Amino acid sequence: MTGSSSGDPIVRDRPGTLSPVTVQAWFAHNEADIEPGSSVKLALTITNLGNVTESFSLSPTGLAAAWSTIRPAYVTLFGGSQETVQVEVSPPRLAGTTAGPTALGVRVGPQSDPDDIEQAEVTLHVASTYDRIVTMLQPALRARRRATYEVMVENKGNAQASCRMHLIDPTGRLDGDFDPPALGIEPGGSQLVRL
Repeated sequence: MTGSSSGDPIVRDRPGTLSPVTVQAWFAHNEADIEPGSSVKLALTITNLGNVTESFSLSPTGLAAAWSTIRPAYVTLFGGSQETVQVEVSPPRLAGTTAGPTALGVRVGPQSDPDDIEQAEVTLHVASTYDRIVTMLQPALRARRRATYEVMVENKGNAQASCRMHLIDPTGRLDGDFDPPALGIEPGGSQLVRL
């Protein structure tokens, strides 16, 4: 970006073509931590760099766009003025909500020139969730000395589940072996284990 003789910022769209930048947008912080199932509100500031009143549309982009709501989604600013809006991010507590860093962008476009787009970005650090469900598939079996049960282990979290299976009997009268004794289950997956 370079400055023009009039002092207005300019940007190069195509080789040999210069056009004035009319909007600037940025998040208050470059990164944010968030846990699936909760919400976080991020402050986004929009500045009208032009000399005339302009309306701007705001829309989320990136992998986190489906979890994001911008309030308000449209702003009207006098020339040289700015406004801060709230971007609420609410990732669902589902296996498909991938843990780790993910990008969220907000596209800001003036109504008078939809091609003059500014984009602000923030990195979201999505926390890992550990939700495991163990279900006995047979509620009861009658046997004298030995019985085989089937157990379904499900990973409802968003990170790989590494599990070791142990039978706990406070009376000390029962013992059992699991097949397999240890397993790794991907998010949203399940595995059958025999006891």
